[in-house]
Amino acid sequence: MRTYAPSGARILTLKVTLEESNPPIWRRLQIPDCATLGDLHYALQIVMGWSNSHLHEFHIGRKSFAAILPDDYDQEPTNDEDEFELRAVLKRKGTKLEYIYDFGDYWVHQVVVEEISEPQPSVRYPVCTGGERSCPPEDCGGISGYYNMLMILEDPEHEEYETYREWLPENFDPSDFDVAQVNEELEGMDAWRRMAEGEDEFEAFV
Repeated sequence: MRTYAPSGARILTLKVTLEESNPPIWRRLQIPDCATLGDLHYALQIVMGWSNSHLHEFHIGRKSFAAILPDDYDQEPTNDEDEFELRAVLKRKGTKLEYIYDFGDYWVHQVVVEEISEPQPSVRYPVCTGGERSCPPEDCGGISGYYNMLMILEDPEHEEYETYREWLPENFDPSDFDVAQVNEELEGMDAWRRMAEGEDEFEAFV
């Protein structure tokens, strides 16, 4: 759940943009710098609108960070995201990282530190302060597949039109974004994390 920032923490304002989205699909997130990259992963899942159904990875410069998989998974060497606080890797305004979600569809998010500030005593973090446009649906074929789908949905005569209409969530609107709803969902971030990590999640994350 969202909580007040602990003593000594500073607040990172992060601009998150889905690469190659046009017009941009973006979010603005404020999170304490004592949070870990693992915490940031769950916050990004919620603010973007993903379902935490696939593997992910952070890239900062030449270093990679991810959740460490069980020994019987063939994972490339990486740094444990839960061992690195944000203050250790996002040290100054303008610092950038890449967040990659779903190695099949390969959603690449550009994350930039816009500001580092003192916490507001009346604000519970993490908090989403803005954004535009809906998250693409999972498993739609990446950014190119998403825009191809939107193009088809503009043509009721297209042979795949009905297939996509039936597959998409009801009332899906690519221009929609509800910051209040996102912050309500952030209230359950810890519970979502406990549920995900308590399951044999890696069987499904491909």
